[in-house]
Amino acid sequence: MWIKKLYANFGNLNNKTLDLAPGLNIVSGKNESGKSTWSAFIRTMFFGISTKEKAKQGFIPDKEKYLPWNGSSMYGKMELCRGEDEITIERTPSRSGAVLTKEEATTSKGEPAPTGEELLGIAKGVYERTAFIGQSGITIDGDKDTEKRILSIASSGDETISASEVISRLEKRRRTLRAPRGGGIIPDLQAEISALSDAIEVSRVTENEISAAEESLEVTSKRIKEVSRALLIAKAESHRARHGVIDEAKRNVLDKEEKIKQVSSLPTREVYDNFIGKKSELESLLLDSEKNSFSLREAEAKQISLKEAAAEFPAFGGMGVDLAEKTAEEDIARLENPPSRKSGLVILCLVLALASGVASVLISPFIAIASVLFLGFSAAFFFLSKKKCDNEKSNLARKYGIIGCTPSHIRNSLSEYMSLLSELEASQRKAEALREKTASAKAAADIRVRDINELLSPFKLSADDLPASQEKMKLDMLLRERANADLLSAKIRLEALLQGAETDSASLPEYSPEEIPVESEEELSDLLENLELRRKNLEITLASLRERLRGFNRADAEKKVSALSLEEEKQTFLYDALSLAMDTLDASDRELKSRFSPEVEKRASEIFKALTGGSFEVVRVLGSDFDMNVSENAASVPRDKLYLSRGTYDELYLALRLALCDTILPENESPPMILDDALVNFDDERTERTLRYLKELSEKRQIILFTCHTREAKFFEDDAEVNKISL
Repeated sequence: MWIKKLYANFGNLNNKTLDLAPGLNIVSGKNESGKSTWSAFIRTMFFGISTKEKAKQGFIPDKEKYLPWNGSSMYGKMELCRGEDEITIERTPSRSGAVLTKEEATTSKGEPAPTGEELLGIAKGVYERTAFIGQSGITIDGDKDTEKRILSIASSGDETISASEVISRLEKRRRTLRAPRGGGIIPDLQAEISALSDAIEVSRVTENEISAAEESLEVTSKRIKEVSRALLIAKAESHRARHGVIDEAKRNVLDKEEKIKQVSSLPTREVYDNFIGKKSELESLLLDSEKNSFSLREAEAKQISLKEAAAEFPAFGGMGVDLAEKTAEEDIARLENPPSRKSGLVILCLVLALASGVASVLISPFIAIASVLFLGFSAAFFFLSKKKCDNEKSNLARKYGIIGCTPSHIRNSLSEYMSLLSELEASQRKAEALREKTASAKAAADIRVRDINELLSPFKLSADDLPASQEKMKLDMLLRERANADLLSAKIRLEALLQGAETDSASLPEYSPEEIPVESEEELSDLLENLELRRKNLEITLASLRERLRGFNRADAEKKVSALSLEEEKQTFLYDALSLAMDTLDASDRELKSRFSPEVEKRASEIFKALTGGSFEVVRVLGSDFDMNVSENAASVPRDKLYLSRGTYDELYLALRLALCDTILPENESPPMILDDALVNFDDERTERTLRYLKELSEKRQIILFTCHTREAKFFEDDAEVNKISL
């Protein structure tokens, strides 16, 4: 049997195909190129994919691990040759999922074909531990299918016969008689015998309990009648006493109503709250009025100060704006145009003096006297004019209080005076506004006082002493509310008493003073309630006890116990016989197990010797779990596999797998052998020896070797019989 072609939508295989040939196939590819996915795909096409596995820490089930990366559903198709017939296996997902669960296999003639175990002739566990070597999975452990096949062939040659399977069946039969953790026919019989024996004993005890319960029920019923009579008498006494209390409660209500009339003229809480609100408004208005009055006094004081400063201001004191400006202009003019010093007369006198001088020279010496006189007049007029100018400047300096007064000084003084007048005018406006606000606040306060007096007048109170009026109104209001609360409380109490006094006097029993109980009504009610509860429990207990005995026949039960005891003895004898048979078969089975090891050891030794170039000649298989040790020859000391290098270790288990393939796989079917990077730890020399062996072995069965190296393909570079594929 050999695989011809694969078509997969599986994991990272996005609708990929792989064409194979009989014999040895070398499939090379880099990591993540899909080698391991192809090998898992081949196994899945033969045996399907488990839908029961669940993901857990460190493990992803195949149904999730190999979901197509392109987001579509899984799909697979395998074409293989079996003898002269061609078989196509196609797997598609079922309607309820995306994994490959639905399979359809047909021959080239369109007839249904077998798959899985029926097609390969071996179980999935056997295939995975022999001809299928997944990545990092060259080591092998035992499973029941592999062990069964090996032991069956080793003992009888017929793999349908298995001593361990017979022992398992005997064990199952024995467990039906008595299971290790309880249960089984014998324990069930013993339990039934014990239950019946207990029931017989319980029936005797139950009859005694019924008699005691019936007696207690009779006593309890009699006591209930006595307590019920006493309770009725106690209620009658309470009824009479309650009517006296009701009359007193009615009188109390009338008294409280009269009290309400007396306080009806007192203020309510709404009136009191209204008063408090108006009082707060009045206090706020008075506070505002006081603040405005204070501000007004400050403004008036500032106004007086500014008036005094304006009146005492140098040069302009008491003047208006226009007069001050006019005065300043006149003074500046006097400074800039001082009084004439009569320069014309001086010049005239000088001219006359000069003319007289000339005339005195030309005409007569007496005329020189006139020249002297004119010179004297000229000097006199000059000195008089200078003195008047100096006096004018001195007067302006005294007027402005500045020595060496200039026009700039006069203008600055005028500017200061104007600012003073402007500030005085602003102060006058502010004072006027504050007078208006003060008057308005006082008027509003007067209105609030009038409103408060109107509110207080019905209660003979006044706004003249607001704290006292407030305290008096509060006390009166609380007095009124307390009276209303007392009336409400009295009415509630009366209503409660009336509701509790609905018992008709005609229904009360007749009784003598001696029958009046010493217990209170509450105590008798509690006692009666407890007695009723006790009677109910006794009735339930009696019903339960009678139900326990219903349908139970003690004589029949005793007969059944005898019959069950005989059956128990019979089944116990059978259990002992099965145990003896299992012990005998187990001893035989241990002897058979020792018979398969020599054949497997012999074949594994031959293969291991060939793979290692004769470095090791002897392989020993230690039990069904396939633990092993090796020796260089038959005379040397065995060496545990843990002492081997990683490459030699892998060669040892590859030799064991190949030996198991030769020993237990069906020769007529020859299932394909899958190796996924099985030679990754081999050195070049041992790789070449292994490849030669695989080439020789591929003449009997198809071998598909997946590898991440190129050395395998290069080794068979010139060998046309080896199918070399690069992914």
